[in-house]
Amino acid sequence: MSGSVRCPDCGALNPSGAQWCGQCLTRFETTKAPPPPPPPPGTAAQQGTTTATPTLIPQQRGAFTVTEAGITWRCTKCDTENPLDASACSVCGTLFADALRPPDDRPQRDPNTVAMYSLFFPGAGHWYMGLKGMAIARGIVSTWVLAVGILAAVAGSVMMAGVFGLAAFGLWGVAAHDAYREARGESRMVILKSRMFVYVVLGLLLLMIVMLVAAGLRASR
Repeated sequence: MSGSVRCPDCGALNPSGAQWCGQCLTRFETTKAPPPPPPPPGTAAQQGTTTATPTLIPQQRGAFTVTEAGITWRCTKCDTENPLDASACSVCGTLFADALRPPDDRPQRDPNTVAMYSLFFPGAGHWYMGLKGMAIARGIVSTWVLAVGILAAVAGSVMMAGVFGLAAFGLWGVAAHDAYREARGESRMVILKSRMFVYVVLGLLLLMIVMLVAAGLRASR
């Protein structure tokens, strides 16, 4: 690209005359132009008249503000301007990564109401908040675990009934806790996030297979 400026940090190409990198926001060091030649005699410059130096108008780009002093980012919680190298807000401690997250457009719900719905049935609170995918997954898994515990009790497998009964009770409580945290906007405190949820399901499935195989071996003796 003719006349482009390459960033010395990340190597990205930027338009000619750019003062900072559009990819990593590194500010370019511009070389000062040579001073202009002295004005001819009798001009306003020699008579003591000074010209104003052009200033950089602050520009807002999302969470970032570009000024002559440098680049800052605005905290999404308290609107405090922080330097670009700050990893957290100097006032409220909000992480820099939170300022880059897109705004949450899901409906606002009362956390206590959401938790009560989840205690009635796992996933109901997430459905009430608009998190339908997580609501369906939690409802299906909790129902499956509870059904395994009931069937094991009917079949006389006390150990399996106890293990899966406790697992169902735990999933019920965790669903209420996670729904409450989601409603309060505290996603970092959610216990069963997407990856952890998959691990729990796979672990319960493997446990069920092992216990069924063990029960079958004992019955065949």
